[in-house]
Amino acid sequence: MHESRSTPRFIPRIGKNVKVVFGDELDAERVFGDLRSRWRDIVKKEEEAQGRDLDVGVLTDRLKGSEEVTRLRSECTRRVRAELLKVWKRMGWPDEDPKNELAGTWKEKSAKREGEMEDGSWEKDT
Repeated sequence: MHESRSTPRFIPRIGKNVKVVFGDELDAERVFGDLRSRWRDIVKKEEEAQGRDLDVGVLTDRLKGSEEVTRLRSECTRRVRAELLKVWKRMGWPDEDPKNELAGTWKEKSAKREGEMEDGSWEKDT
């Protein structure tokens, strides 16, 4: 529901149409397999540098934000967005604004965390 709507925001208004759309089945290994492999390699290098195995889900500072990890995260996000865009197009929706793909776009928006932004969009910190 739109962020400017008063409660109950999570329930559609009576008489409104609601659609739930699923895309085609995704071969995750084909789309993301190389990224998973790169991530495993990065973790293995970090474990060697630490001299021990890291527990599952434990991220060192390098695993959180090194340049290599940031590039990997950005590429993963780009691929997810590309798959979602296929569903958008199939539904007849217009392409999203290309600047939405850039991390800098969201960094600008993060200055004001919630509410109506200068560009007319709405953000909600959940």
